[in-house]
Amino acid sequence: AGLPLNPAPPLNYSITWSPEDLLDMYTRPAKIVKKGRVITVPALSYQELKYVPELNLWLEAFITDGLRTLIKTVKAEEMWEKTMRFPGHAEKIKLLIDLGFLSKNELMGIPVIKYSASVLSRSLPKDNDMAIVIVEAYGEGRRIRYSAIDFHDGENTAMSRMTGLTAVGILRLVLENKLDRGIRPPEIIGMDEDLFNNLIQWLKERGIKIAQY
Repeated sequence: AGLPLNPAPPLNYSITWSPEDLLDMYTRPAKIVKKGRVITVPALSYQELKYVPELNLWLEAFITDGLRTLIKTVKAEEMWEKTMRFPGHAEKIKLLIDLGFLSKNELMGIPVIKYSASVLSRSLPKDNDMAIVIVEAYGEGRRIRYSAIDFHDGENTAMSRMTGLTAVGILRLVLENKLDRGIRPPEIIGMDEDLFNNLIQWLKERGIKIAQY
């Protein structure tokens, strides 16, 4: 999740990446795994309030379509991705959806959602941000939790650092002939202990806070 360091009304959010892709995320049906089966559910569903000890914050979390290749590469009875926002955000996004502001119907030849994305990119604050990723796994009487956190460094957004440094770190593994060339889903790195530890250490050295519980 990418979150503003200083949340401000009305959405308690700031734009740090493509506004059109952001709004599309709120409307695109999501694939999740329930009882071993892949099913499709609405975005923003399965909403819950979660305490995030790494940030000492209560955040709301809701389903978004982020599993992608994990559905095929990881065998699990239950699996989903949730996006976290400051409480109340999802309700306001649902209002925009209900009013048609995120519709793909065209107005003068342009999808309405594109107009809304343009308006939001101008009206929402460009605040410094933080980014957090939490991965939790349960099974066979065990629980594993990883967290990765980063903050705006005064020049680069946390979102750009978290995504960009990860991409560069993986490219480095390829250039060092530690990872085969070609198209690979990123989760395969987590299936190789040496590659995983190599990448995690490299990210830590660049300021990404990563912890296992």
